[in-house]
Amino acid sequence: MRVAGSFRICERGAVSWFRHINGRLSPVSNSIRVSVSDQVLIVRRAQPSDSGLWTCRAHNQYGEQRRDARLVVRERLVVSVHPQLQVSSIFLFAY
Repeated sequence: MRVAGSFRICERGAVSWFRHINGRLSPVSNSIRVSVSDQVLIVRRAQPSDSGLWTCRAHNQYGEQRRDARLVVRERLVVSVHPQLQVSSIFLFAY
């Protein structure tokens, strides 16, 4: 997941993504936060409500493959750095 993001688990071919909701497969439709690009499911600003089972379905003239992926989002990632201004020095030595 470019989780904030994406995961790639399918073979080449026609690819569709689904989310398991109440025991049913619901097709993923592109929105501001959730989209599919080049076979990759992208979940931006992942939230605990995005947790669950997602299914990638790839098919071509030779058959069909499905792969499930479980996404677990425990809480939103928040990063803070204190103090806000950090200064570092890098010394290079030549021998």
